[in-house]
Amino acid sequence: MSLIQEYLEYTSDSESPTVFHRWSLITGLSALVRRNVFMKHGSAQIYPNLYSMLVGDPGARKSTAIKTMKRLMQASGYTTISADKTTKEKFLLDLQEQQNPNAHMDKEDEQLVHWIDASLGGASQSEEFAPACVLVAADEFNDFTGNGNIEFYSTLGVLWDISGPYSSRIKNGKSVTVLDPTVSILAGNTPAGIALAFPPEVLGQGFLSRLLLIYGESNGRRITFPRNPDAAATESIVAQFKELQNFKAEITYSAEALETINLLYQQWIDLPDARFRSYSTRRLTQFFKVACILCAARGSRIAELQDVVEANTFLSAIELRMPAALGEYGKSKNSDVAQKIVKILAESGKPVTAKQLWKDVHNDLESLQELVKLLQNLKEADKIQYVAEGAGFLPKIHAVDSSKDLTDLRGSKSHMQFVDWRLLSEQERHFYNIF
Repeated sequence: MSLIQEYLEYTSDSESPTVFHRWSLITGLSALVRRNVFMKHGSAQIYPNLYSMLVGDPGARKSTAIKTMKRLMQASGYTTISADKTTKEKFLLDLQEQQNPNAHMDKEDEQLVHWIDASLGGASQSEEFAPACVLVAADEFNDFTGNGNIEFYSTLGVLWDISGPYSSRIKNGKSVTVLDPTVSILAGNTPAGIALAFPPEVLGQGFLSRLLLIYGESNGRRITFPRNPDAAATESIVAQFKELQNFKAEITYSAEALETINLLYQQWIDLPDARFRSYSTRRLTQFFKVACILCAARGSRIAELQDVVEANTFLSAIELRMPAALGEYGKSKNSDVAQKIVKILAESGKPVTAKQLWKDVHNDLESLQELVKLLQNLKEADKIQYVAEGAGFLPKIHAVDSSKDLTDLRGSKSHMQFVDWRLLSEQERHFYNIF
C-alpha cells in the first residue's frame, strides 16, 4: 500500500472531504523533504515546496485536515512550523534565526560566540548554513497574514521558487538575509475570506498565481465521537515521515515518463477562467513539484509513468473546481451577490424562483432589474439553468465521463489523456461529477 493510500485510509473516519486530506498530505510531504529532493530543469533546479489553500464554506472541516497532518509531522520530529499569526518582517527574521541563531546579535557578541566555539571545539558559526525551511500551517490564512497584506503576499510569491539568498531591509532599518529559504504553505480559507484577503489588484500577482486552490465541500458525515487513531497505523505513518526527512535525491525521469511529460506540456490547454491565466503559465512547474513529491514518497529517485499520471490526475481534479474556490471574486460589480445566488441554488435541492431569490438578495442589490441581469449573465455563463417544470432556477452541473479520457472538458484532446480518474476515491469522483 502506498503512503497516500495508507494516509487516506487512516483519515477515512473523518468529516473532512478526502480531497482535503489528500492535499494536506502532499503539501506536508513537500515540507518534510525540504530541499533534500530536487530535479534539474535546464540551468535551474526545482524544489517540491507547495503553496496549497483548502477552500470551502465554514464547517467544511478544513482545519481538521490541516491539524491532522500537522500533528503527525510534529510527531515525526518536524519542528519548523510558522507561528499562527505573524508579519512579513517577523516571518523573515524567524527564517534567518532558524538558519543562524546568532543573527540577532551585534558584531561584538557574534565574535564572542565564534571565539567560544573555537576554544571549546564546537561548530563554527562561519560554517555554511543549511537552507531555512518552514511550513506555514494556517487553518485561518487571513489570521496568519492579515487582510490585504500585498507586501507580504509579494514576498511569499518570490520565496516559492527562489534559489540563493533572499535579502530585505525591514522597517526598523535592519537587513535580513536568508540563504535558500524554502517555504511550504498549507492554509485554509473560504471563498468570502479570499475576497477579504486579496484586493482585486492582487489577482494575477505572483503569490496567487503560485497558489493551489483546493475546493471542497462537506462530505455529509456527522461523527459525534471520532474514534482514536489506531496506534499501529499512526506509528507506521510517523515512521515514514521520519524516513522522508532523511531522504536525499535528485529526481530524474524514465524515458517513458519524459516522453509523456513532453506530450502533456505540449497539449496543455489553459484553464478557461481568465482569472487563472497566470496559474496556467506555472502549471508545468506545479506538476514537476507534485511529481517529485510522489516519487520521493515511494522512496525512489526515478520518476516513472505512474508518478506522471498521478501528479497530472491530482492536479487536473482540483483544477476542475478552482473557479468555485474563488467564487465570483475578481469578476465584476455584484460578483459577491452572483456567488451568493449560485450557493443558494446549489443548496436548495429544487428549482428556486426569481421572487424567492429576491427575498434573499434584495438588501444586496439596488433594484430587481439588477437581479434579472445577474440571472441572465449566470445563465449565459452556463452556471445556472432555468427549469420550466419547476418554474425556477437550478445550478448547472457538468459531469465528466471517465470513459472518454482523451477528451478534455473544453472539448479537445489535451493533457486530460494522461488522467486516470480511478486514482481518486469514490467520494472524490462523486464530488467532481466523474462517472
